Amino acid sequence: MADQIDNEITEMAAANSPASLALGLPYRNELNDDYVVSATFDPAGPVPNAFGQRISALCDEGVSLAPDPSAPDASRYGRVVGGIAVPCQTIPNRNVVVGSAFATYTFSVAPRLSFFDDRLQPFALAEGQYGRWRGANDKEYIHVYGNSKMSRLQDDAAWVCGYAVGDDTKRSLFDAGFWKLRELGLRYTLPATFVQRIGADRASLALSGRNLWTIWQAQSDIYGATITDPEFGAPSLDGDGNFYETPPLTNISMTLRVTF
Repeated sequence: MADQIDNEITEMAAANSPASLALGLPYRNELNDDYVVSATFDPAGPVPNAFGQRISALCDEGVSLAPDPSAPDASRYGRVVGGIAVPCQTIPNRNVVVGSAFATYTFSVAPRLSFFDDRLQPFALAEGQYGRWRGANDKEYIHVYGNSKMSRLQDDAAWVCGYAVGDDTKRSLFDAGFWKLRELGLRYTLPATFVQRIGADRASLALSGRNLWTIWQAQSDIYGATITDPEFGAPSLDGDGNFYETPPLTNISMTLRVTF
C-alpha cells in the first residue's frame, strides 16, 4: 500500500504570525533561521570558532513562495530551501523551511502465508515513511553543552557556522525517513478435537512482536549525536521532539482467542 499526503497554508487571518506560519508553507513544518550550504576555514572569515579560527560560509538564500517576490505583501509568504548560495552574513534570519514535520509518503508491505489448511499463518508488516523532518532537543543539548566530539573540537566549519547562524540541521534537525519491521507474528488454529473438549467452536493462539527492527533510516546521526529512533519526537507547531520523550517501544504479546 502507498499513501501520499500534503497540505498548504492558503489563508492567514492574523498578521505578525510566527515565521513557520506563512502562506504557501505546509503545516506543520521545520524552519531554520539560516541554512548553511558550505563553509571553509578562512583567516578573513566573519565567524570564529572557540579557538579563534575564522570561517567563511555560504547560506541558502531560499525561494520565496510569493507569486511576485517583489510585491509589497511578499513577506506574508513562506520561504523554502533551494535558492542560490550567498554569504551567510548578508541574509541573517532568513527563516527558510527545510521540509514538512509530517510524513508526506507512507508505504506498507503486509505479507501473510497459510500452511496446513490455514491452521498455521505467519504474518508480517513493514512500513516506510518519507518526507518528514524532526527536531530532537536531546541532540541539540548534546551539542550545546559540549557533550559531543564536534562541539569540543569545533573542527568542522559548517557545524561551527551553522551553530552561529541558527542552522538546526547542524545540531537537532534531521531527515526522519525510515523503514521498520512494524509487526512479525505467527497464528496457530488449535485442532478441533482439542477445542471441543472445552466446549468451544474455535480457538487460536497468536504470538507477535511490534517495532522489532529499524530496517533503514535516512539519517543515523546529527554530527556525531546518534539518532536512536527516527520516530523520536512529538507533534507540535514545528514538529519538535523533547529530551523527556521516549521513542515507540518494542513489545511482544501472546493472544488466545476462543469462540463459543
